[in-house]
Parts: sequence; structure tokens; C-alpha cells
Amino acid sequence: MSKIDSVLKSLARDWSVEGVAERKVVYDRILMGLDKYLHVDEGSYETQMPKRVAVPGSGMYTSK
Repeated sequence: MSKIDSVLKSLARDWSVEGVAERKVVYDRILMGLDKYLHVDEGSYETQMPKRVAVPGSGMYTSK
């Protein structure tokens, strides 16, 4: 039940209207930092290598 509770809280925070205030506090700072250090020049986006960011604790993974 604890895991289900955690997942539902994360979904509410990340995707609901009610989670906007909490997202704004945290995500705006993260997005500004990413833009500062991984800025993509929009004019040459097609020629640049895609930027990748690891998000520890997100529970996501990729396999080859």
C-alpha cells in the first residue's frame, strides 16, 4: 500500500492542476539550470546531438 500511495502522490504532483504550485517551486529551478548548462541553439537544433539528462529516483530505465 505504501508504494501505491507514493505513486499516486507523485502522479498528482506531476500531472494534476492541484500540483501546479509544488511543481513550480521545484521544476522551474531545475529547468532554468538545464537551460543554463545544456542550452540548445534553436537555429541549429537539427544539427546538434540530443541532450540527455539522468533523473535519479525516477524509476525509469532504458535497455538496449
